[in-house]
Order: sequence, then C-alpha cells, then structure tokens
Amino acid sequence: GGGAKGGRKSMDARGKSVGEEWLGGIDWGNAARNRRLVELADVLVARPSGTCPEKFQRPAQLKAFYRLMNHKTVTHEAIISAADVRTHERIKSTVGTVLMIHDWTEIDFTGHTTMVDVLGQIGNGGRRGYVCANALAVVAETREVLGLAAQILFHRPRVKKDETRAECRDRATRESRLWLLASQQIPAPEKGHVQVEIADRGADIIEYLDHVESHNKQYLVRSRHNRRVSEGGLDPDTGEPLNPDIIQLHDLAHSLECTTGRSHEIPARPGHARRTAQLSVGFSAVVLHVPAEPRGETRRVPLAAWVVIVKEVKPPSGVEPLEWVLLTNVPVVNSQDAWECVSWYEIRWGIEEYHKVLKTGCGIEQ
Repeated sequence: GGGAKGGRKSMDARGKSVGEEWLGGIDWGNAARNRRLVELADVLVARPSGTCPEKFQRPAQLKAFYRLMNHKTVTHEAIISAADVRTHERIKSTVGTVLMIHDWTEIDFTGHTTMVDVLGQIGNGGRRGYVCANALAVVAETREVLGLAAQILFHRPRVKKDETRAECRDRATRESRLWLLASQQIPAPEKGHVQVEIADRGADIIEYLDHVESHNKQYLVRSRHNRRVSEGGLDPDTGEPLNPDIIQLHDLAHSLECTTGRSHEIPARPGHARRTAQLSVGFSAVVLHVPAEPRGETRRVPLAAWVVIVKEVKPPSGVEPLEWVLLTNVPVVNSQDAWECVSWYEIRWGIEEYHKVLKTGCGIEQ
C-alpha cells in the first residue's frame, strides 16, 4: 500500500499490516478516510521515532496526516477504542491468566502553544500536558503483551484551594477517578477466563477496589494505606466480618508468619549496585472496612480480600530491604497462591517500559 513507501510494512501471521490489524475496523463513513488512517499508521510503525516531519518524509504524506488528524471525527477516543476492541479480541482467544496492568504517565506538551486551551497542569504545576492513564494487557505465564486494554487522556483542572472533601468527592474531574474510569473500559472476563487488574499504590482507593469487586472482576494492588481491617472473612449470611476485632492492615501484615521461597533480582540504581534478594512471603484473609467518610463513591459495604506481604530476608547492612504489602480479591489459600500474586506484581514493571517506548522510542512529546 501507499502508506508503506519509504519503510517496510510489519505484517502479522495472517498477512495483515499493523494498521490493518489494529485500525482496519474503524468506519469514519468515508472509505478514503478509512484507508488513509491504515496507510498512515503503517508509516508510523515503519518510522516510530522523531517528529511528524521525520516520520512522514514525503510532503504529501505529512499533509495527509495533518489533514486527517484535523478532521472532527478523527479523535483520540475513536482511534483508541478501535485498538481496545482488537486487544479484547486477543484476550478472549488467550489461554492463561491475563493481567491488566494499570499505570499513569505525564505527557509534556508545554511548548505546543496552539494546544494551550486543552492542556492541564503537570509536574509541579509549571508545565502543561496530559496525564495519560493506560491499562496494558499481558499474559502472566509468557509475559506476552496483547495490547492496550484502555487509555485515557486527562488534564488536571484548576481547583479552588478551599475545596471541601464533599466537593472533591462529587467533582467529575477528580483525578483519583481515573483508576475506576480505566477499569470501566475493560470488560469482565468471560466464563473460564482469568483476568486480574494490577496497579501500584495509587490505586489503593476503596472506590476503585469496590468498583472492581462489584463488577465481578479481580484486582491486585500494592497497599498504600494502613487501613482498618478484620482478620478472616465475611459471614455468608449477613455480609459482616466473622471476626469483629479491628486491626490496622500493615500491623497485621508485619505480624504474619512468613516462609522463604525464592529470590528476586534488584537492578542497579544510583548509589546502589545490582543485587539478589532472598524473599519470604506471608498471607491472610482480611475484611476491609469502609472509612466513615470514603473518598469517592462506594457501596459502603465491607470488602473481603487477602493481604500478601513479601519481604527481604537478611538484607545487606545499610540497605533498605525490599518489602511489598499487596491487597487482592483473588483467593490466597496457600504459599503457592501468595507467590503467584508476587510474580504477577513483578510483571507490573513492564508498563514502565511501555511508557519509555512512548516517550523515548516514539517521541510522543515531540
């Protein structure tokens, strides 16, 4: 096709180009526009890095790209929705556990003055751009990336300094809602399929956990808050905790008996050499109590969950030991289940590589 001139097309096993595979299902109501999107996408795949003129080296292609992007029907939401559909099709045909890895990154467009009206504050507030919330679908057993399951471009609004908790909770532009909104774009797994949403400490919000639970989906998040919990489960008849005693989550996690079972490679970072950490793991069933004034919307019911703590055994002197406290609604009944949760959370780092690809490889901020 004309879009491949100046660069070799990447083809899948069925002989389709990347553009055809991921964007061929979009119908703008104009056959030429549909075809042009696929052709230009193939050029982007052939030349992913650099500015637009560097990607589209033929003047006619560059002009066609700008004209297409400026058309009122060609929106980020429309294009990403088509890619999401293809990702969900791949998920349905996958055998194994699919992890939906959530994370955000900031896209800096400070120098793009023509976009000033649609950009929000990023960083310390002195720069302009988008918060880009992503959910990347990855097969747990093979670490194969299936594609984007969700993506939201969000710009932080200016909020009055004296905003009350109630006003923040009711505000539709509340940033903490991004976890929930991204989850809403991910369909619940079909019968017989295992699908788990993975997120770091930013997602440790009752509103998000309650949403996932209420839609018959599963989550695994790193705990941020030392929440009020009860050890044990819920009474199946009353929905109330079987154990009325309340304890703080992190206090409980640190009191659990742990078993040693595996090692973890910790990469080098400034001031610290690469090293191998020996890990131990402990777990317990818990009930999460809803705060008196929860941030966001919830059903205001206690949530059955499991806490998993993984920590380093005998770290080197002067080195901060590795430790994660994880929350999940995936049943954890033995150490094997707990180690599986740990391995799932380790895969979360792959989305950091995705963000690096966006910014360094594809030059999205250029």
